[in-house]
Parts: sequence; structure tokens; C-alpha cells
Amino acid sequence: MPISFFVLILGLLAPGAASFADPGVTIADGSSPSQTSKLPVAIVLDISDEIVGLERKFRANAITGKKYDFEVKVGQKFGDAIERATHSIFRDVYMVSTEGLPTIRFDLGNYESDINLRDGPFSVDATVSTRVALRVTILNAGAAPIFSTTAEGDSTISRTVLFSGVSQGPLLVEETSINAIDQALEKLGEVLRDNSGLDFYGTTQGRM
Repeated sequence: MPISFFVLILGLLAPGAASFADPGVTIADGSSPSQTSKLPVAIVLDISDEIVGLERKFRANAITGKKYDFEVKVGQKFGDAIERATHSIFRDVYMVSTEGLPTIRFDLGNYESDINLRDGPFSVDATVSTRVALRVTILNAGAAPIFSTTAEGDSTISRTVLFSGVSQGPLLVEETSINAIDQALEKLGEVLRDNSGLDFYGTTQGRM
């Protein structure tokens, strides 16, 4: 049997073949945003407990007829992605309530993830589609709402992996969830930069 055939099989079965990296927050030019591209605003970040504690239970049906139940916790990664995105938009971001500063608040609007898993004797075919909606509210330094929007993102991934089993289900739920929220946050960044004239500090507050 040709050597190239064995090299191909080893490559498919190598431990790294089924690994998934956190894609993080995507920057359009592939680099970190410079200070000059950020809004010249110091702001407090408030992420709801519903987002940070987000977890979902799923049921996948194998081709053999067997059903698999699993739980995926995505809240912490959602919180991390929101924090990174907020730092990419605003000059300074504070994680604790600070008097005299505006606040950006994130609440969960919607989260849906659909799974189609076909577990065969030698491979698994998995497709996962995830949709995320975040409600975003900005309060000025006087705690008055000055802006609100809904940031939405979606992601679908289909994958066939040799001898991987049903573990592909939770992995793809997590991967599509992060992709979807990153997409939502990219859109949010564009919207906030387009509305850079917002009065974040109010008429009685001096801009820091």
C-alpha cells in the first residue's frame, strides 16, 4: 500500500485533527485595533448573570437510533468575548461600577442551537446551527439610557470526522456559539462607531 495513504490516515487520526481553537473576536484587518480607532470614552461594562451562566442541554440522535444527552456551558466564553470586544471599541473599560462613568450593559435576547448528528461505525457527520441575540443598552454618566440595540449573529458548521464519536456534538455547539457571538459583536462595533456622537457623559459631565 503506498506510503502516502498511511500518511493521510495518520494525519486524520492525529490528536490535533479534532481540536478546536477559540476564534476570539475577529478584527477585520487581522490585527488589534489601535488606540486611535477606539471611541475616546471610559465606560463601565455590565454583563448580565444570564449570559455568564448560560448553559444548555441537547439531545443528539445517532444513526443507530441511540439518543445522546449532553450539556454545554458557553456563558464564560460569551463573557470573555464581550469583554474583548468592548475593549476594542472603547478607550477604557472598567469591570466594576464606577461613579461618573457611562455604562454599557449586555443582556441575553435569544440563544438557539440546533444539532443534526449521524454517528456511524467509522465516522460521525455533525451539523450545528447556532443563533445569538444580545440586547445592548448604553447609559450615560447620569444613568439615563441614551442608546439601545440588538446585536445578532449566527453560525453553521458541518463536519465529518473519522472515529470521533458523539463528542463532535458539544464541540460544534461551543464553536458555533462563539462564532455567532463574535459576529454579533463585530456588527455592534460598527454600529457604535457610526453613532460616536452619543453624549456618553451628559451635559453636566466633562469628558475624561
